[in-house]
Amino acid sequence: MTPTQQSWLEAVADRIPGLFNAIETGQIMSATVIGERIINNKNVRLSLSAEVVDSGADPLGSHASVNYPSTPNQVIPEGMVKPKPRYRKSRKRR
Repeated sequence: MTPTQQSWLEAVADRIPGLFNAIETGQIMSATVIGERIINNKNVRLSLSAEVVDSGADPLGSHASVNYPSTPNQVIPEGMVKPKPRYRKSRKRR
């Protein structure tokens, strides 16, 4: 490995702790662009990313469909409005 390659790799490695710090503060994904080049007349962006892949025991806890009671024995919290069904016009065949 040449000294130029070594210094480039060390610069990339220095960015990794920042990605983990962003995840530690509560983000589910963090990314940084390492570089951009034009290859065969196409813009190519090289990036490094960190992403939460296991958010715990309830990975869908933040999704509205999970927060809304799905079985009849669950109690609907006060103030939660039940969504109205979506009626779509059916397309008639000719």
